Amino acid sequence: MNETYVTIRGRLTADPVARTTRTGAPMTTFRLATSARRPVEGQPGQWADTEPSFYDVASYRALAGNLAASLRKGQPVVVHGKQRITSWQREDGSTGWNVEVQADTVGHDLFFGSAAFSRVSLARDSQPAYVVEGDQPPPPEAGAEGQHASGSREEEAAPAA
Repeated sequence: MNETYVTIRGRLTADPVARTTRTGAPMTTFRLATSARRPVEGQPGQWADTEPSFYDVASYRALAGNLAASLRKGQPVVVHGKQRITSWQREDGSTGWNVEVQADTVGHDLFFGSAAFSRVSLARDSQPAYVVEGDQPPPPEAGAEGQHASGSREEEAAPAA
């Protein structure tokens, strides 16, 4: 079956929500609102927004951690990913629809402002941990001797010659 990929420009309606899946993988979701601007007929130079469309966006693994640390309510973003449309029956018998995008790529829409990029480093163990350059990592958990806050094992220091 072919997948439908979409690219959507819009604004976050709320701060992203970070959580983990049942298997322990990082996941971040947010809602995106978008509307087109059209010229008002008969009024040169006047513009009006059309009715907004809303999309639920989900991201996983490394992208999820980066989104949770980078995005805030109201910010303009560009999202590219797989679109999935689901329907359900309401109690009154009518049908409800939901459009979800599983994001492959998300970035700030720089038409509206500027952004600063910070590279993240991934931990070497199986559990992803994200440390943004310049940020102080959290203190190690109790009983985690020999491990850095990022979760990677501390290397044995070679004696100085």
